[in-house]
Amino acid sequence: MSQDIDLNNLPKVEVCFGPDCSDKGSRELAKELKGLGIDSIMGDCRSQCANAPLVLCANQGVVTANIEKVLVKIKQVQTEQA
Repeated sequence: MSQDIDLNNLPKVEVCFGPDCSDKGSRELAKELKGLGIDSIMGDCRSQCANAPLVLCANQGVVTANIEKVLVKIKQVQTEQA
C-alpha cells in the first residue's frame, strides 16, 4: 500500500500524543509512519479518547488508527487533491 502513496505530496499528518492515545499505540504508530518516510507532527489531545488512537490527515480524522487506516486516508486525501 505505501508504494501507492506519493511521498513528495504528503498531507499534514498529526498523531495525537495525549495520554489515552499514547497508551493505545500512537507513539509507535508515529515511528512506523516515519519508517515508511511519512513525517508526522505531535498532536495535542482532541478529546477523542474513546476512539484512540487519533490521527489527523489534512485535518480529517482517523479513529482507532492503525498503519493501514492511516495509509488509506493519506491516499484518499491525495486523490481528492489531485
